[in-house]
Amino acid sequence: MVYKPIFEVDIMDNKVLINSAIYTPLFKLEAGQGLQLCINPDNPQDFMYDSPYKDKLLFLDILPCVIPLVFMLLWFLFSE
Repeated sequence: MVYKPIFEVDIMDNKVLINSAIYTPLFKLEAGQGLQLCINPDNPQDFMYDSPYKDKLLFLDILPCVIPLVFMLLWFLFSE
């Protein structure tokens, strides 16, 4: 299942809803669970997850770029 979290944050004593643009099956958040976010104060919809969630998302962004290079290297080494 894929989850799209919606966050409610307090910015200067104002409650703001943040709709996440990232759908991910990597982690499941429970309703009411606390989570650290890095939020742009000028635009609360512009945010990043803090660790450990950020690390998982970065790893999955890098992985598809590295796998073809590994296969090309293996093909080059064992093609003779």
